[in-house]
Amino acid sequence: MSMTKKILMTMLMTAGFYLASWAQMTMSVGSKQVCAIGDSITIPVDVTAFDNVGTFSIKIVYDPAVLGFGRTLNWYSGFVGPDLVEGSSTLGQLLESFVMSLAAVSAGSGKLFDIKFKYLGGNTDVNFSVILGDNEVTDDLGVPYTVGYSNGSVTQATLPVAMITGDTEICVGESTNLMAAGGVSYIWESGQTIGLINVNPSVTTSYSVTVTDANGCTDDETVNVIVNTLPTGTFTVVETPICFGDSAMATLEFSAPGPWTFIGGENGVYNPMTQDVSPESWYFHPTATTTYTLVSVTD
Repeated sequence: MSMTKKILMTMLMTAGFYLASWAQMTMSVGSKQVCAIGDSITIPVDVTAFDNVGTFSIKIVYDPAVLGFGRTLNWYSGFVGPDLVEGSSTLGQLLESFVMSLAAVSAGSGKLFDIKFKYLGGNTDVNFSVILGDNEVTDDLGVPYTVGYSNGSVTQATLPVAMITGDTEICVGESTNLMAAGGVSYIWESGQTIGLINVNPSVTTSYSVTVTDANGCTDDETVNVIVNTLPTGTFTVVETPICFGDSAMATLEFSAPGPWTFIGGENGVYNPMTQDVSPESWYFHPTATTTYTLVSVTD
């Protein structure tokens, strides 16, 4: 191969290498979903291939009825100093500019800075100005770069709705499962961080949970678990002993509201029965000495 051909191939390979490794400079504004009016939000401005920057000017526009400008922060360290002019000179517009005094700055790819806003309500785009000359980046010789700009937005998120399901009325000595729903994470007032908890209160007790969704928005819910005292029953035979052929009257009285289901019977033979009124009289006609027993009662 001749020397001329070798030099030409080397030049072509070098040019191909630079073309393959070149990446277009980009700037993008992030998007946010906001939970509630009054929230502070931070929106990033990210860059790629932001290298050998001698100057830049940026104008970002937004609806001032939706966002109240706070400040910029977390700048890439190379752009912090007297060469950086920060601030918002016009309502609804954020103006930033940089003119190097010593050397060009290379931030590479990542976050250039953050914008802090106060959310006032509603939705808005957060865009780079489309007016010619408002946004420009040059190299250390003042030659403009071709920059790809991507815009962002701020919208109000749909808030989660916290729910607690489960049996919320139990008797003394029982337990119940409470299931939280409506989000992706949960924290109960007791500190438990799971959706399903088991509780066994001895008295009526309230249980609260905070539900958080994927946007970080929260909602609270509270339920009362009512604890009822156990019912009691009193079975009293009014006349005993009796003569053969006579009847005996007994009174059956329950505590707590009815109706009641009870199990009782005679001489060890028990059957379920119901009663709607308390006290109520019962009449028995035993033909021999008989034991009558009230085994249990359910209200």
